[in-house]
Parts: sequence; structure tokens; C-alpha cells
Amino acid sequence: MAFERLNENEWQLLEKLVRSGKSLRGRPPKQHRQIFEAVFWIASCDVPWRSLPERFGKWNTVYRQFKRWSEADLWNRVLDDLENNPDVAEVSQNLKHNILATIRLARQRQMQRSPVTATGSSTTRHSLAPGAPSKSLEAGPVNL
Repeated sequence: MAFERLNENEWQLLEKLVRSGKSLRGRPPKQHRQIFEAVFWIASCDVPWRSLPERFGKWNTVYRQFKRWSEADLWNRVLDDLENNPDVAEVSQNLKHNILATIRLARQRQMQRSPVTATGSSTTRHSLAPGAPSKSLEAGPVNL
């Protein structure tokens, strides 16, 4: 499926879901819409972040927000709400496709960050460092 911009109904739904979570600091909602569309474009086109067209803004800004939202499990929360909320049952297939493609992208990023050991457990670079504590530290709160 080719990339399509968010229509007003899709954006209103996403904005509502994002706002119902942790507070959004920093960027105004208009830029959040642009960032959602940029992330969906990257996920749909399966290209490197640096290939993001200028109309979506700076690629590294989009990537940092994607990373924050991924760490906060936003993509799975949105998909769960789309699938389980009867009020949004008629949401477009385009939005569902974009969310699924973005979840795939987030998982690829996570797999690149956390190599799997021979025992099958996931580790981070920091936990592999000499002198690192044996238990990994839990992530702190993520600003959306």
C-alpha cells in the first residue's frame, strides 16, 4: 500500500489517543501531525531516515520523536485502541496499515539495539560493557 497523508478523521483519532496518554510537551499538535505522517512515510516506503523529504521536516527530529513514541509503546497502544474501541471501528484501512508498518519499523529498530545472546536473552550494549551491573536498569519516564 502506498503512503497516503492522514485525513481529518484519522488525525483527530490519533491526536485524541496521543493526548489521552502522557502529556505532550514541546511541539504543538500541528507538528505532531507532520511527524506522524513522516514516520508513516518512512515505514511505508522502507527507506533510510535520511531519505525523508524536506516537506516532513528534519529527519533527525522525526526520528527522535519516533524513538520516544516507540519507547513509550505508543504504536501498540494506538493499534489496540483501533482494534478494541467500538467508537473507532470504522477507521480507515490506511491508518491501520500505517500503524502496522510503523510497529514493524519499531521492532526492527529494537532488534538492532538489543542483540540476542546465545541463551536467547536480550541485552543492550551497556549491559555488555565491562564492569556493568548484571541487572539492566529500567528505563525512566519518556516525554511524548
